[in-house]
Amino acid sequence: MNPIRITSEKGGLVARDSLLLAFFCKRPAAELLASFEAVFDRWLTQTPPEAKLWACIGENADTYKPFTTRSMTRLRAEFDPRKVHLRDVNGLDLGGPQQINPDYHFTFNASREISPDALETNLLEVRLPSELAAPETLSSFLDFARFVAEHLPYDSGYGSLALTWGVDSQEYEFSLAVRGLAARHPGFDMPDNQAVKYRLDKQSRGAYWLTFVGPDALAKLGGSDALRAKLDPAIGMEQVGVGVMLRAGERPEPGDVNRAERLPLVRSLAKVLEPVCKFGSVGLDNLFVDVEARERWERRHLD
Repeated sequence: MNPIRITSEKGGLVARDSLLLAFFCKRPAAELLASFEAVFDRWLTQTPPEAKLWACIGENADTYKPFTTRSMTRLRAEFDPRKVHLRDVNGLDLGGPQQINPDYHFTFNASREISPDALETNLLEVRLPSELAAPETLSSFLDFARFVAEHLPYDSGYGSLALTWGVDSQEYEFSLAVRGLAARHPGFDMPDNQAVKYRLDKQSRGAYWLTFVGPDALAKLGGSDALRAKLDPAIGMEQVGVGVMLRAGERPEPGDVNRAERLPLVRSLAKVLEPVCKFGSVGLDNLFVDVEARERWERRHLD
C-alpha cells in the first residue's frame, strides 16, 4: 500500500506509517546506558544526515530544537552512567528531517531506579521510514534488529509497521484520523511506548511481525523447545541475545480485514504468546475514542 501521511488543517503531520523497533528492559538506567549508547552509535552510522536535525535532550526538555555539533556533548551526557545520580530519568529524542513525527526517530527513556516490585520498565525505540520494509532493504533492518537485541538485556520487544504521531497535543487528532485504518489493517502497531513503559513490567505488548521474548517470559512459556513445539512451523525462531526472536512471515504486512487478509501467522503467534502479554489500558487509552475500541484493537489477533 502507499505511504500514509495525514496532515492537520494547520499543515502539521498528524499521522503517518513508520517501521518501528522497540525494546523494553526492566533494569535501572546505570545498567542500560552503555548498551543504549552502543545501539545509538549503530543508528548514527546507518541513517542519513537528515535523520539528525531535531533533538529534545533530557527528561525535562519539551521542545524540539535544531541539532548541532554542540548538542552532541549534551546528548552524550545522557548515556553517561557516572551522571545517573544527577537525574531521575535519562532520555532523549533525535530525528529528522521533519521536526515533528519524522521519517527517522531515535528515543530512549531510562529511569534511575526500577523497583522489582513495580510495573515500570525502560524503553529504547527506533522509527524508520516504512519504505525500508521493501524486500531490497529489509535485510538491513533485520541486521539492525538483531544487533539491538544482542546488546540489550531485553524482557520484550517487537518490530512492526506502525501508525505514529508526534507530540502529545496531536494524540486526540491522531486517534480520530487513524481509527478506521487501525481497525482495517491489523498489522499496524499503535504505539505510545513512552506511556506503556510505566505499566508493562516484563510482559509483551502482543504479537507482531518480529516479536522478541525475553528470559522471564520464555521461562513462563516452558522454554525454547516448548515454545518451538507450539509455534506454526512457518514462524521463524532464533536465539538472539538473552531471548528469542520470532518472525511471523518474510516481511511486515499491514493486512486488510476488508479483503480477508488477517495475517494468519501473527494470529497463530498471538495465541501462543497470550499468557505473557499485557493488555488492558497499558498507556494506550489516549489513542482510542473509547475503552471498547482500545480493547478490540489490543486483541485484534485473538478475537
